Amino acid sequence: LEPVHTGVLGRAAGDRGPARQRIRAELGVAEDTVVVLGCGSVHHRKGTDLFVGAAARAAAELSGNDARRVVFAWVGDDQSGPTFRNWCRHDIERAGLQEMVRLVGKRADPSEWFAGADVFALTSREDPFPMVNLEAMRAGLAVVAFADAGGATEVLTRDRGVVVPYADAAAMGTAVAALVRDPEARDRFGRRASAFAADGLAWDGYMARIGRLLASCSDRFGSAAGVAVPEHAGS
Repeated sequence: LEPVHTGVLGRAAGDRGPARQRIRAELGVAEDTVVVLGCGSVHHRKGTDLFVGAAARAAAELSGNDARRVVFAWVGDDQSGPTFRNWCRHDIERAGLQEMVRLVGKRADPSEWFAGADVFALTSREDPFPMVNLEAMRAGLAVVAFADAGGATEVLTRDRGVVVPYADAAAMGTAVAALVRDPEARDRFGRRASAFAADGLAWDGYMARIGRLLASCSDRFGSAAGVAVPEHAGS
């Protein structure tokens, strides 16, 4: 068997500066604020409540300027009505995290948030091979994810991200706090993740691998059937 990881559409890298400025202006925070991004439906499966729990742990571990210069921002809308979101807001308020944790709602194009954030917290309890993880890696974010929650950790190995125990919001908060305090680590994870995404998760390479596998299975695919199979496949 040959695993073929889903590809991610490439976008021009451009200057991340404007995206960083715009999302911090929307959040009403200083330009040097570290933004920890969560993205997906506000839902139990996506672990929005675990995102709040991770923020609470990070707040407990950070102090002074470190605590004041970090914001956890979740981009996404309710999947099954407002009840779960309301409980997440309840927990945010009970923990006194209204300034640190923001549920910013749905965005037609969340790519600016990926471009402007610093850390991505993948809090899904179950997610086969989440595209948000690939987007975060492509954007050069330091990713923290749960073990045993799906296939994301397969591509976060080799110092491309941080993996913590399943559904352990405290461990995730501790890992995020460490990244907040260590910009060099954020940069190292981000560079390795971005390089891997550009090489191993590029859309053209993904389609090439699919084409080659199909052609090897049947003459109905490939050049014999008049179907062009890309020559390159990434690495």
